[in-house]
Amino acid sequence: MTEISRRSALLALAGVGAVTAAGGVAWAALRDDASESGTLESIRARAWRASIGHDQFTPPVHKDGTLYCYDPQGVAYALDLRTGALRWKYATNLHPALAGPVPAGNRLIVGGATGPVADTTTGKLLALDRETGRVAWQHSLAVLPVAKPIPGTDLLGVGDQSGLISGRNIDDAREAWRIPARVSGTDNFNGIVRLEASDERLYAVYEHSALDSRTHMLTAIDEGGAVLWSVDRQWRPRKARRADPGGEPQLVTWLKPGSDGLLHVLRSPTSTDGYGVDDPSTSEELITCRADTGEVVWRLEAHRIDAPPRLVDGVIYLKAKRRASDPAEVRAIDARTGEVRWSYTSAGSVVAMLERSDQTMIAVGRDAVCAGGGFGFVVLDRDSGKELWSAPEARGYFGREPVASDDAVFVTESSNENSVVRAWQLRDGKPLRTQEGLAVSVHLLVEDNVLIATTVQAIHAYPLPLN
Repeated sequence: MTEISRRSALLALAGVGAVTAAGGVAWAALRDDASESGTLESIRARAWRASIGHDQFTPPVHKDGTLYCYDPQGVAYALDLRTGALRWKYATNLHPALAGPVPAGNRLIVGGATGPVADTTTGKLLALDRETGRVAWQHSLAVLPVAKPIPGTDLLGVGDQSGLISGRNIDDAREAWRIPARVSGTDNFNGIVRLEASDERLYAVYEHSALDSRTHMLTAIDEGGAVLWSVDRQWRPRKARRADPGGEPQLVTWLKPGSDGLLHVLRSPTSTDGYGVDDPSTSEELITCRADTGEVVWRLEAHRIDAPPRLVDGVIYLKAKRRASDPAEVRAIDARTGEVRWSYTSAGSVVAMLERSDQTMIAVGRDAVCAGGGFGFVVLDRDSGKELWSAPEARGYFGREPVASDDAVFVTESSNENSVVRAWQLRDGKPLRTQEGLAVSVHLLVEDNVLIATTVQAIHAYPLPLN
């Protein structure tokens, strides 16, 4: 399993061209043609199409009927989810844009670098009014900013590449507390790479490196800025933010707070080049701990546990391999106790669909779970794990994670220069009408019975259910 560092993302974004935002909405209906082989490749008339900028690498975020978008050139947009009407647009002049969009109260948080692309050493966070798009406040910090609202408080957790963490008032950015950047015992400190939050707590993932390997430290912080506990290479919770010299380097590849006072953490060993390693002798671990103390409640170890799992209604759905020589399994695990509710072992043609670890797909619908990779996926009954049907890739590669509504699953199939959004009924695998001819890099989102497909330069919205 590999994890692309934020620095790699920064270098990739450095080559993006100038913004060409139009802001208009096109109201064109699509043709309704059927293809051979029974898969329909055109969708019924879409609700709307908005041309909003260049290279929409970051998926849009929905909140209270508004779709918020933030492109790599630092332009933020607010669109009406139902009509696609442009509510506001604001050019932040941050390039490349690296943080957000993050709805927080009545603010929308975005961020990025303020210096030249070749020397992005300083950054800035902006809070925009969610209704008007006007700047409410701005805060300068080191590059690669991350921000997360802390539930149950009026605070925004803020971190950056320097490793400084602060709690700031969402409305006016007043600092309530701060934790110094320095972490004792580290050779090379790379700052904060991830923040999560729940139950008046903030969880920060620090990255440091030594001897050509990267490792992550996880720290839990309360609403007053006090460090509750930290873990590094070995899971030994302690108050101090101190690097652990013993044990193998570990990357936090998935971090998910639960609603029951628990925290779920997926950790993977790293190789000498600092990235994930798929060695037959290594194993990964899913740890569920108490959020207030870090004490382990249960843990699952396997040769490979593919990220990201899904936590839905108190159940964790994941794809894993017990040993390197074993076929991949799909498991449903009680998030509180670690009890395996069901396990599905791949066989026949499904083995290849579940084997790939670099493109893991888990989507959970009302009655079914979809699991697979770039070569296809299998659909299982959500209660029993029984196989319902499977869908191999047809002409390309399933290059994005699927999304599910209550009764359908949608996935992007990429081939050459274009992508096809394919759809099936969850209960029986019947193909639904899908959209082809879209540009590459398609993100999918289902919100309030609307399917959102974000392509390189536009957002397409389709009403659900599909016919």
